[in-house]
Amino acid sequence: MKTIGAKMRDYTDFPKNMSNRPFGIYPRKGFVEIDGFRKYKLKELKKIDFDTRLSFPHKLFVAIDRA
Repeated sequence: MKTIGAKMRDYTDFPKNMSNRPFGIYPRKGFVEIDGFRKYKLKELKKIDFDTRLSFPHKLFVAIDRA
């Protein structure tokens, strides 16, 4: 996957509190973008604890689950 200007980050850097944070989900490309510049692979985010993922917004939780 080619990314312009940003590299994919590890799931350990993913913010635990997603309230009031802008994010974009790109399921066909397989990544999510947080705060407009941090990119994470959806498959990599499956490594986050399930209880923590339940606290994410519904659209983000479903995208991670389907990856």
